[in-house]
Amino acid sequence: MEKKYRKSPGYFQDLKPPSELFGRIILAIKREQEFQQKKKFLFGFFFLLLASAFLLPFSWSMLVSQLKNSGILHFISVVTGDFGTFLTVWQDFTLAILESLPTTAILFFLTNLTFFLFAIRLFLNQKGLFRLNLIH
Repeated sequence: MEKKYRKSPGYFQDLKPPSELFGRIILAIKREQEFQQKKKFLFGFFFLLLASAFLLPFSWSMLVSQLKNSGILHFISVVTGDFGTFLTVWQDFTLAILESLPTTAILFFLTNLTFFLFAIRLFLNQKGLFRLNLIH
C-alpha cells in the first residue's frame, strides 16, 4: 500500500506543513536560547554567592584581628571615656584614628559583603524562573 502512495504524483503535494509551524519553531528556538542564557547567568551568580559566602568568615576574622592589632579600640575607649579631652584635641585625635584604621581589611570585608548581598538579591529577584517552570 505504501508503494501506491509513493507512485502517485500528488503524494508529496498533499503533505504541506501547517502555516504556523515556522513561527512555532522560531519561538521554541528563542525560548531555548533564553533558557540557556539564564542558566549561565544564574550559575555565574550562584558561584559568586558560594565564593563570597565561603570568604565572608575569613574576611570578618581578618577585620577583627586587624582592628585589635591597630589600637583603634583604645582610641574609641578614650573617646567614650573622656569626651572632654576628645573635644579639645579632636583634630589630632581624628587623624590618629584615620591613620590606624585597617583599610585593607575593611575594603576586603565590605567588598565581600557587597558581593554576597548582591548575589542573594539577584536570586530573590530571579525566583520567577522557578515559577515559570523554566528550571526543573
